[in-house]
Amino acid sequence: MKSSSLRNAALALAVMGVAAAIFWQQQRINRLTVDAAILREQLAQAAPLSEENDRLAEQLRTATNRANADLGELLRLRAQSARTRRVEQENAELKLERARAAERMQRSVADSPSDGDQGDQGPKTPEEKFQRIKGAFGRDLGMALVRAAMANNGIVPTNLGPLLDTVESLSGAREHNIRAKQFELVYQGSLYDVDVSQTILAREKEPIQGPDGKWLRLYVVADGSSQWVAADTRDGFAAREQQFWPGHFKR
Repeated sequence: MKSSSLRNAALALAVMGVAAAIFWQQQRINRLTVDAAILREQLAQAAPLSEENDRLAEQLRTATNRANADLGELLRLRAQSARTRRVEQENAELKLERARAAERMQRSVADSPSDGDQGDQGPKTPEEKFQRIKGAFGRDLGMALVRAAMANNGIVPTNLGPLLDTVESLSGAREHNIRAKQFELVYQGSLYDVDVSQTILAREKEPIQGPDGKWLRLYVVADGSSQWVAADTRDGFAAREQQFWPGHFKR
């Protein structure tokens, strides 16, 4: 009987253990169920936050791109404004320099010597008389070229046909068989950028030989003067040009 009581007690303990395990397992399941419900609720709450974060991030990217574009445009406008101010300053300086150059040119023309005239003494021979007349024509041609350049923003024009015809008719050169076509234009460009006293505008195409055997050639200078140059040989004028007008060849 005592053995039967022990078995019943053991069986009761076993049943109680099983019941306790089942109860503990049920409690764990309940806690897990609650935790899962909480997680689902948190996930449900997090979804709108994620969408809001994405929306805010997109707005931030858009705002950043717009700010970068605005900054680039601002820098471009500042650079353009700086270039505009620089160009305006350069134009003002250029206009001032042109005005000064025109004033220097006019002063040089007014003060230039009559190099083609053979001085104040009258011509003694027909050759000297002819040289004096051609020298005067050279000065008229030089003045006409200078005036034409000043009327053309300082640039010597290349279409000189009507101008040369006018110079010939007004100077009376045709009476002495002096023609503008006997001269060649040496310099083409702006007279504002050069030393006019060192710039050859035109010269006779062909030199002439004097009674003493020397060769003569008439030059027209950009300051409005004309000058006879003598050389020992027909081909010796290049060296003489370098001697008289070295600045012409240093540009």
